[in-house]
Amino acid sequence: RLAGARNSGAALVAAGETLHRRWDFGDLPEQRPVAHGDMQFRVFPAIEDRGQGVARVEAATQAEAEVLIREAVVRLAELALPQQAKELRRRIAEDREFVLLVQGLELDRPLPDAVAHRVFAECFVPADALPPRTRAAFEALIEAHRAALAESSDRVIAELRATLQAWRLVRVAREQMRGFESAVADVDAQLAALMPSEFIATTPEPWLAQLPRYLKAIARRLERLPGHERRDAELARRIAPFAAAWRKLARSAERAPPAAQHFRWMLEEFRVSLFAQDLGTRMPVSEKRLAAELAALR
Repeated sequence: RLAGARNSGAALVAAGETLHRRWDFGDLPEQRPVAHGDMQFRVFPAIEDRGQGVARVEAATQAEAEVLIREAVVRLAELALPQQAKELRRRIAEDREFVLLVQGLELDRPLPDAVAHRVFAECFVPADALPPRTRAAFEALIEAHRAALAESSDRVIAELRATLQAWRLVRVAREQMRGFESAVADVDAQLAALMPSEFIATTPEPWLAQLPRYLKAIARRLERLPGHERRDAELARRIAPFAAAWRKLARSAERAPPAAQHFRWMLEEFRVSLFAQDLGTRMPVSEKRLAAELAALR
């Protein structure tokens, strides 16, 4: 139970900053007025993950504060349930297939840490739930969802295993492509966007579960490429302006708004509809729909 976590070290000091290993820093109001000389403005209290604990910070916007709090709550949940977190990491580290599948893929943190973080996030603060802002709410959250941790683990691990299996098949197919520089460069850019080093943490649901299908569509494209270079180039040209628009949107802000994220996954569905139509799409998608979505964003 949480009592064990409460009795452990409450805070650490690093570089002049207090790191909290449990919720002992008070409530987090949604905003706080601040006076600076004759100026009045608002700050948005938050906590930020520091790896070994969390630190109180002030965000510039409410949206930024919620993102920071969500990540920090995941860390506090892992610290509140250390045995469960340790067992989950051990399970991944000892999964030989998992370890072999991830070889050659650059990740921003060791695989056991990345998977554990995602599992705890899905279990305690999924994207459709607001993060807690008080100690009482946090402790109630842990007690209410701790029993679902095993189910979340199984689901996330299954999704990631399927993703890595599909990624390995794409890598094999890609290595066999000689003399198709333009198509291979396009595939490489798509793979870099789909599976950056932080993809385990940052790919939202329900799209994490769709990564295997997107990767299978890439494999189909590569399989069909020899002898059909002209058709492949034409399909790629239909995607190019929307892919360029997404890259510009993604660069314009550190965290793209939800509407931009929807456009981003519409783009992946459009690729499936062109290169592997038999795999099906999760939504109606076409150039007209993408153009309308992009116009609304702009």
